[in-house]
Amino acid sequence: MTSAWVGRLVRLRAIEPEDWETFHSFNEYSDAVRSGEHLHPPQSAAQARKWAVELAERTQDLDDVRLALHRRLGFVEEGRRRRSHYANGRYDDEVLFGMTIEEFTERHVS
Repeated sequence: MTSAWVGRLVRLRAIEPEDWETFHSFNEYSDAVRSGEHLHPPQSAAQARKWAVELAERTQDLDDVRLALHRRLGFVEEGRRRRSHYANGRYDDEVLFGMTIEEFTERHVS
């Protein structure tokens, strides 16, 4: 069976703390930096390592914030595909939200 995430040339996955060296080198010498599109202040190896660890840990917090935002905007949870996404060494649910035109009009149109 083939996977959309793993191939002969590419393996897609979430950022992991060990990736700090790669991101550190991106900030120092990339097409975007050379062209002047992105200019990052100098960053030590320790700062790059700390950033990668914090980013890997924040993923779950961001998921909770996204769910709360959708509910606050009036979306209703219509379904949940349990354990459908794997990242950072664990499985997460895919939550499906929806809003009917009547619900939208009642909530957002004066």
